[in-house]
Amino acid sequence: MRLTALTTLAAASVAALATGLPAMAPAALPDVYPTPKPTPTPKPSGGGGRPHVKPFDGGGGQELSAPSAHWATAAPAYQRARTSGTSPQTRGEYATCAAYWTNWAKALKANRLSAADLRPLPTAVRLPAAQKTAQGWLAALKPKGVSEADLAAEQAATGARIDAAIGGDAGAASAVIEWLGLCPVPKG
Repeated sequence: MRLTALTTLAAASVAALATGLPAMAPAALPDVYPTPKPTPTPKPSGGGGRPHVKPFDGGGGQELSAPSAHWATAAPAYQRARTSGTSPQTRGEYATCAAYWTNWAKALKANRLSAADLRPLPTAVRLPAAQKTAQGWLAALKPKGVSEADLAAEQAATGARIDAAIGGDAGAASAVIEWLGLCPVPKG
């Protein structure tokens, strides 16, 4: 509708210039796109999740809300873990790392965290890097002798922890990000 009004204004201005009449003032345009008020998004059913407001974003589909405080607080845990000198050694630790990374990548691909929540986190735990790390861990399991049953058991446990973190549990968020930091893709 605004495009039609602007086209009409432009045509009238050209006609006015040709005839010597004064052109229409831009104030004559009606405000057909008032600024919408933010609408609360209800808490997801089935637990967790923080209520938040999704302000109008111009139709781009991206949430513009501020990040949850627990993700900003959890972000330093990644770097602390990466520089701790600790790395997975056993089959069980390999299964845990693979489970954290695969569940985390699945959560990201399913858009379970908003762009605002991901903003304070290191790029290494965002897509596409998280997907690449998950694939690296899956490839490392067979040579280490980790069975599919071991991986499935770890995926159930780590999936619950990731669900809790996404649901707003600050302790779970820090633990998840710390585990991701402890689990860089193994070499060789």
